[in-house]
Amino acid sequence: MKELSKEKAKQLAKLKLKKYRCESDCVLVEGSRTIRQLIDDDIEILELYITQLAREKHQDVLTDIPYERCYILKDSYLKQLSQTRTPQSIIALVSSCTKKAVWRRKLLYLDRVADPTNLGTIFRTAAAFDINGIILSSGCCDIFNAKTIRASVGKVFSVPVLYESEFQIDTFPGDIIVADMGGHIPISELHPSDNSFVIILGSEADGISKELISRASKRVFIPMRNKLESLNVAIASSLFMYQMCIKGHDYNE
Repeated sequence: MKELSKEKAKQLAKLKLKKYRCESDCVLVEGSRTIRQLIDDDIEILELYITQLAREKHQDVLTDIPYERCYILKDSYLKQLSQTRTPQSIIALVSSCTKKAVWRRKLLYLDRVADPTNLGTIFRTAAAFDINGIILSSGCCDIFNAKTIRASVGKVFSVPVLYESEFQIDTFPGDIIVADMGGHIPISELHPSDNSFVIILGSEADGISKELISRASKRVFIPMRNKLESLNVAIASSLFMYQMCIKGHDYNE
């Protein structure tokens, strides 16, 4: 196994910045759990960097990656590439090209969700509930932020993505469901359906734009006690996806 050179480590470290991720169409992914998930999801690992001490521990990952793509990583370079307080000794280089949503029956539309951990959690939940695609407004954070990747356990690479410019909401043939505390339909009245739908959620700070709210066919609220006005957007999205995709269905497949 080759040793990662100082010059290459320096170039890879630039990928911690969005500018260089966009220029190269590549991103670094840390941690064996997330990398293992990428392999299970058939996401190609372009290169793998691992410390000498971690080789034996992560044999399950190494056996699935061609030997010529693997590099020994010095501890000093690990600190240079890692974006976590406690580096996990294994990092993958992955293409940042996203999958496009071709099948659009079950969609999630996120309006200005700027917190990377919330966004990553939503991607992970969307994968669990078999959402066909996530639409992102221009105000959403970068899905390849290290915190987003980590919170999604790599699902940002496998859940199809559309950007708002690629989605024509006015011609969408199904229900347009807006999560709105000023709505008149309680979430308990939503039921899984064979019809197409898009669920629109916004950030706690900014909510959903008036333009999107005006296009709603259903404005749905989550009843709450103890004088709370809203839920964390990742929690709210989970409740909506459960109601529309799973509730009442046998989901043991």
